[in-house]
Amino acid sequence: MKTNPLKYIILSIVFSLVLSNSRVAFSRPSTMLRSPGVLIYDKGSAPLFTAGFSTETVNFDLPSFSTSLYLHTETSGGFNLGISYTALADPRSKNAIDADSTNTYVLPTEMGLHIQKRIYSPGNIRIDLGISDVIARKVNGESEFQDPSMYVVFSSYKEFDKFSIMFNYGFGSGKVALDQQIIDFTADDNSTIKPFLGFTLFTPEISRLKNRINLLFEYDGTGISMGAKIPITNEYIISLGVVHVSEMGNFGIRSKVGESDADVSPDASTICFGFEMNVPKTAKKHIITNPYTKQSTLLIDDNQQVIYTQEAVDALTDSLNTIINDIKE
Repeated sequence: MKTNPLKYIILSIVFSLVLSNSRVAFSRPSTMLRSPGVLIYDKGSAPLFTAGFSTETVNFDLPSFSTSLYLHTETSGGFNLGISYTALADPRSKNAIDADSTNTYVLPTEMGLHIQKRIYSPGNIRIDLGISDVIARKVNGESEFQDPSMYVVFSSYKEFDKFSIMFNYGFGSGKVALDQQIIDFTADDNSTIKPFLGFTLFTPEISRLKNRINLLFEYDGTGISMGAKIPITNEYIISLGVVHVSEMGNFGIRSKVGESDADVSPDASTICFGFEMNVPKTAKKHIITNPYTKQSTLLIDDNQQVIYTQEAVDALTDSLNTIINDIKE
């Protein structure tokens, strides 16, 4: 059968206008999977910053992985800051990939900034505002800026027995409201506002790891997603998840017989994987001056652990002897 080359040229042009979603799971600060939330750390365990990567795929047999590298940090003033660099998945059909096998497909890339700020925190309630997805996108050698996402998130934290749970509810615009798998570069992003809802269940602390498993559930305004964050150590964490669970029946549809030209569904289900490292803060040492010798010999770190040196012990002994002699006199 004669192959019509015009067909594949048209396919290549069409699929050069589309790509996968920008909000790769786990890549935004304070997110559960894709939806905004609030991070909770045990007292004294907040890291200096978090560095990691995450991936999403709509098909294992085709080059359909979106990969994001990210850095997150939370300041003492209530700011949660993040930066991400994302290589978006190849959205072409199997036929288009096979027809264009001699050319190297250049993946679209995005650099994004993300800011979330705590504005109110009475008791176990927290209200945050965020401006996310301030993105510079590069496609076919040309760069363009995307409209940012704005959102508000209301959170509450509850403890019961050895478990605890964090509820997150809010609404947002831009990609927080709608981040489809298929995007037309020739059109502006649709402006809409949608609610999101989710919760994180924290299991009892694993004493050996000094950390807890986080079970995640969210509704992002278009579908339900589930996942988990599993600690390997206190610093290293693996993230797993499925976005839009209800669409799992169509996962990898482009690899099925007779579906070589199938489009990726705008709400396609994805399988997510991530890995991150929490870089701990250096404990600050506070110097306490001995009131009798006027020497600074006693050190206390941020974990309230008293650090004694031989100099401190000698100074303390001399001080006690001085007190005893004063009493005798």
